[in-house]
Amino acid sequence: MTYLDLLLPRPAQIIAVADVLVVALLMIGIGRLVAGYRRPAFALLAGWGVCIFVVVLAGTSTAVSFRLLAALLAIAGVGGLILLLRHGPEESAAWARAGRILVLALPLILLVAGMRASQWDELSQWLPNAHFLFDHDHFPSLALRNTGSSLPAYPDGLPLVTYFASLLSGGFSERSGMIFGVVLLLAASAAIADLIADYRSADAVPAPNSRWAGWGLAAVGLMATVPLNPSFVPKLVLTNYSDNPTSCALAIAALAAVAWIEAAAKQRPERIRLAFACGCILAAVAGLRQSNLVLVVLLCGGVAFALLIEGQLFDRRFLSGLLALPMPLATTIVWESYAKHAIPNGAAKAMPFAEWHFDLVRDITGSMWRVVTSKGGHFGLMAAVLLLACATLVWPRLVDPRARRLCMIATVAFVGYTAFLLLAYIGSFTDYEATRAASFWRYSTHLGLLGVIAAVAVVLPHWRLRPAIQRGLAAVAVVVLLVTPAATAKRLRFDLDHPHDGYIMAVARGMRPMLPPDARVELFDLRGNGSDLVLMRYKILFGVAPSRRPGLVSLHSGGGFADVLRNLGPGVYYWIEDGGPEASSLFGIDLASGASYLVVRGAQDYRLINAWPITPATDVFMPEDLE
Repeated sequence: MTYLDLLLPRPAQIIAVADVLVVALLMIGIGRLVAGYRRPAFALLAGWGVCIFVVVLAGTSTAVSFRLLAALLAIAGVGGLILLLRHGPEESAAWARAGRILVLALPLILLVAGMRASQWDELSQWLPNAHFLFDHDHFPSLALRNTGSSLPAYPDGLPLVTYFASLLSGGFSERSGMIFGVVLLLAASAAIADLIADYRSADAVPAPNSRWAGWGLAAVGLMATVPLNPSFVPKLVLTNYSDNPTSCALAIAALAAVAWIEAAAKQRPERIRLAFACGCILAAVAGLRQSNLVLVVLLCGGVAFALLIEGQLFDRRFLSGLLALPMPLATTIVWESYAKHAIPNGAAKAMPFAEWHFDLVRDITGSMWRVVTSKGGHFGLMAAVLLLACATLVWPRLVDPRARRLCMIATVAFVGYTAFLLLAYIGSFTDYEATRAASFWRYSTHLGLLGVIAAVAVVLPHWRLRPAIQRGLAAVAVVVLLVTPAATAKRLRFDLDHPHDGYIMAVARGMRPMLPPDARVELFDLRGNGSDLVLMRYKILFGVAPSRRPGLVSLHSGGGFADVLRNLGPGVYYWIEDGGPEASSLFGIDLASGASYLVVRGAQDYRLINAWPITPATDVFMPEDLE
């Protein structure tokens, strides 16, 4: 691949970008129609939450096709967009800021459009769940199982976006979730830019009068969510993972909650609408991950704590806030109830209380602390917000009311979520994962943008620079945002870090015609950790039409291979990632090292079907790997 290939996606990949942007625009229309939001960032998240809520309720209680639901939601989105056009001038500045942010982010979006899905969880869970929706237009059930996913009962908030975008293109697009993740970052950027603009308007701070002013504000918002965001990690953000969407949705929900507090305190008529709209956004948070109800509860707890500190928690003016609760609670309860009966054992579960790792608490907390000290940017920011929130308990006027409330919300969420993760390591993870605080950093990034927004709100009143300096900084920020994706393309394109993936995908393409429909396939990694098998299973299962797919694909690594073979009968296909003496002994045929093999078990013995040499010439990516 040339360097230019990294930066410029193919036409089909650009179409995937257009599909996601159309889906996002329709969601904005739904957010306007249902929640009354006229600014793009809040309307997008509210519309997404409405989509999740509607599909979960209808999809778990009826047999209606999701295509019909998608069509009805699209009609609602168009209606909302018509309302926006009729009332557009009222928020034209916010739309202009969002448009500038989109332009500044185009280099990043185009780079992401050319990426392939490459991470463990997106290949084993997120994308298989999206494939199921696209293939069957419904959720899995006892009669229609999702055997291609390791966690088929996980909430489908993000796979639903991939489903909608794939309906537009007519074919499945595994990049849609990645692109939508970037769109959500742009929504968070627009929300930050709106926050700055609102502060200037409320405090009569003169905006720089130049052609750079609007672009500078857009650049500041985007800088805060991407290069200056300590929780921006490409391997989490530029994937089909739900971590970045959770972070974006939670941060925007916090801003919506603060807007509701301000409206309720002054008894403004829009307080009812804002409370309900906040509930729409929280429905998106709840519909993203199995444990995200904890974040919903913590955010509501943070709002309650902020009101308690101000002596307003039991003020009747704030009763309208209860309207934010039904949608996220219903989304979670309905889905969990459905999954328990229709997709049993399809999600993570807590261990029996007697097996909890209370004896490992010291090791777990030690590992968590080591993660904290090694990720000083994110945890340092959250610690600073926490300390500032504590200081405002003594000196309330240390920061303005909006910043104080955001700091309180972020503090409650940070302390509560960290405690929840500790409890999860004790009661849900294996002892190996628990003692290493597996993915603690990754899970904590769910609070990353909430901390960033709180920090921006704290800094705003103290941001006093001469107009000439502001113009210069704006110009520098614009240049940095436009140039950085190209300058760091090789680092951002982590999907190309493992050339052996190219070999795996080439073997999968060659193997698929050799496997009969509904075949049982066993994948063996005799010497590795099985990570390559996840990619192989995904490519075997989803590289062909549903009617041509194998019936069951299982992964084996770490030992016990002889026992596996003894329990399987004739007609089973086996792929061995690399041969050698152990492979030859297990299968009774010569399987030399330096190649992978497909064999099939007959009535008496194993028969070799094909071999694929592993050489420097085959351990490369091919153009079709990035289609």
